Amino acid sequence: MPKRILQQSKSIVAAKEELIRSSEARNLSHRTIEFYDDRLNSFVTFLGEKTSLDNITLDDINAFLVSLKDKGLSPGSIAGYGRAIKRLLKFHNIPINIDKVKQPKKRITPFSKEQIKKLLAAPDKKTFSGLRDFTIMLLMLDCGTRVSELLGLTKDKINLRGWSITVMGKGGKERTIPIGEASVSALKNYLAQIEDIPNNEPIFVSVYNEPMDRHGVWRKINNYGKKAGITGVRVSPHTFRHTFAKMFLLNGGDIESLQKMMGHETMNMVKEYLNLIDEDVARQHRKYSPADSIIRRRRR
Repeated sequence: MPKRILQQSKSIVAAKEELIRSSEARNLSHRTIEFYDDRLNSFVTFLGEKTSLDNITLDDINAFLVSLKDKGLSPGSIAGYGRAIKRLLKFHNIPINIDKVKQPKKRITPFSKEQIKKLLAAPDKKTFSGLRDFTIMLLMLDCGTRVSELLGLTKDKINLRGWSITVMGKGGKERTIPIGEASVSALKNYLAQIEDIPNNEPIFVSVYNEPMDRHGVWRKINNYGKKAGITGVRVSPHTFRHTFAKMFLLNGGDIESLQKMMGHETMNMVKEYLNLIDEDVARQHRKYSPADSIIRRRRR
């Protein structure tokens, strides 16, 4: 007889709805709430809506995660479902230890300089959508923002004189990020096209004046990648973020500043970016090795 790990009598549906309402009250991002709701709905469907909390076992949870594997979901996706279930149990003060799903570490290959040039040249900047897309890509490259943060950018959070933008990051935390001359110029040109948009509303909109979503931006960038003939690298907003991190470090930036600009709470992820520059460092060493330069000079 499996040991019961949940001791409350409310239904799994009620428990999930309480978590969602609490998340909304805490002003968590729409994306986070959608993440919990979508994955926990699948868990509810698997168990049955009439299932009460005190009838759920650890075996039930593991069986659900195994069913996701049988459906062909990746370890990363399955881990996401596990995190949502953990959040539900923690919210209801249920002591449980769900084993972490092992995930192979995937290193995202950044864009090369040539690929970046091709991507930035792909949009037709003479059109509204082309200028908008060029500005979005340039900002992601220039300051490493998450696409969701950039899509929430409003006019009153742009300081062109101070060469900076302020975005809303994870957990509702604002941070100010410096931008370069090229981004300032692109923003000036784009803002001139959207003078009718109020200062407190997102600036990146469709031709119908509707706010863009991250899926739309992903599709746009992916299409530009195809247009530019880019292969061998994932053409996505997140690749821009990794490219920013790599180029910032290669150009002499420090990891503490990188952490602040990218909005990471800990140094763990920032240290991962250091791995992106390993090959470049090795290449530079082969070119400028002190010992090799001395030996070569002697041979001459």
